[in-house]
Amino acid sequence: MSNNPILIISGEQSGETYGAMIAHELRQINPTLSFYGTGGEKMKEAGVDLLHHISQMAVVGISEVLRKYRTLRGIFNDVVESITERSPQLAILVDYPGFNLKLAAALKQRGIPVVWFMAPQVWAWKESRVKQMRQTIDTLIVGFQFEVEYFRKHGITAHYFGHPLVDLLTELEVQKRAASPNEQTTIAYLPGSRRGEVARHWPLVTEVAKLLGSQFRHVVQRAPSIPEGMLQSAGIGIEVLHQPHSALMQADVALVKSGTSTMEATILGVPYALFYQTSAINYAIFSRLAKVRQLGIANIIAGREVVREFLQREATPQRVAAELRKLATDAEYRQQVAANLRQVRDSLEQPGVHSRIAQHIAHSYGLLPVNPC
Repeated sequence: MSNNPILIISGEQSGETYGAMIAHELRQINPTLSFYGTGGEKMKEAGVDLLHHISQMAVVGISEVLRKYRTLRGIFNDVVESITERSPQLAILVDYPGFNLKLAAALKQRGIPVVWFMAPQVWAWKESRVKQMRQTIDTLIVGFQFEVEYFRKHGITAHYFGHPLVDLLTELEVQKRAASPNEQTTIAYLPGSRRGEVARHWPLVTEVAKLLGSQFRHVVQRAPSIPEGMLQSAGIGIEVLHQPHSALMQADVALVKSGTSTMEATILGVPYALFYQTSAINYAIFSRLAKVRQLGIANIIAGREVVREFLQREATPQRVAAELRKLATDAEYRQQVAANLRQVRDSLEQPGVHSRIAQHIAHSYGLLPVNPC
C-alpha cells in the first residue's frame, strides 16, 4: 500500500458530510491514511487537508454556474495541479457531477483510480453523462437500490450499501418517534442551503405561513451557509432554528425544497410537501432534458406520488398552504402519507452504510494496514 494521500472532493453541504464520514471510517480501518481535497468543516474535523472550502463551490443551475465560472475554474485547476504535486493513490469523488466528471477524466489521464460516491441522477436527466462515467470511473457507489440495475443496463457495475443518510439520522429517527406530541401543531420550512435557493424560496414560505396563520407554530431551518438576515418574517412569527435537523425534529408536517432535505424528512417520518422554484432558463433546460415526471426521490422510489410536488408555477402560496393545512388537520390523510414514507424508509437498508462503503474501498484498493513482520 502506498503512503500517498487520498483525494476527496465534495462541493456542497450534503456531499461534504458523506466525505467526512468516509474519511473517518477509512481511518478507523487504517490510521496511517491521509486525505486532502475540497469540503467543509466536517471534512476538516475528519482530518482532510482542505484545498478549498465548499462555501466557494455551491451552485444551482446554469445561471449560477456561469456567475461563478472563474472561481470554479480556478478551484478545478488547483485540484488538477495538486495531483502532480501530491500524487494521490486514490480519488473519492462525492456527487457534484458538473465539476467531478471533468475531474474524473483528468484523474484517469494521470492513472489515478476513481471512486464515485452518490452517482449523478442520470436516470432523471442528462443521461448523456453515462458514457463519460463508464470511461472514467473505476468504482461507482450508489445511494439507491434501483440505480444498480439502471447502471448495469448501461455497462457500469454499481455497488449499493444503503443510503448514507440512514447513518446520520437513525438516532434522531428513534428520538423523534419517542418524543411527546407538540402542544401546538408545528410546521417546518426547509427552503434550502444555498443563498440563491433561499432568495427564491423565502417569499413563498412567508406567504404560506401568513395564509396558515397563528393556528400553527412555524419554524424554519437555517443552514450554516445562510445569513440569518435572509430569514426575516416581519409580523408572521416564523422561528429560526440553527441546530442541524432541529426543524424536522420539532415538526408535525413540513414544506421541503427538493433535494437532500426530502430524504431527511422521509427518514425522520415527517409528512411533507415538496416544492422548488428556479429561474425560467434553468427550468426550461431541466424540463427539456428530464426523463422523469416527478422530482421527489421518495416518489421515484415508491413508483407513485406519496408526497405532493409543487414545482415552479404550481408552487403558489394558496396551493401549498392548502396542502400543508390538509396534512396538519386531516389525521387520516397525514397518517397515510406517513405510512407511505415509512415504506420508502424501510427500503434504504440498515445503519452502517459508511462503514460498509469504507470496507469495500479499503479491500478493493489495498488500503488495509500492513501487519509488521
